[in-house]
Amino acid sequence: DEMIKEYPETDLQQFRLGIHKETIQFIKIHNEYRIHTILHFSTNLISFVILSGYSFW
Repeated sequence: DEMIKEYPETDLQQFRLGIHKETIQFIKIHNEYRIHTILHFSTNLISFVILSGYSFW
């Protein structure tokens, strides 16, 4: 609480805004990673199904 009293309100707002922006960027990167992971998994699954189909012929 003492540290908060030392900073003007605008500095706290800027700090909160910075954290908010970084959090949003982190979420975007995380979601992008998840999408890539799902696409890789889907590609591997499709390849496995195709190759399994060829092995039965």
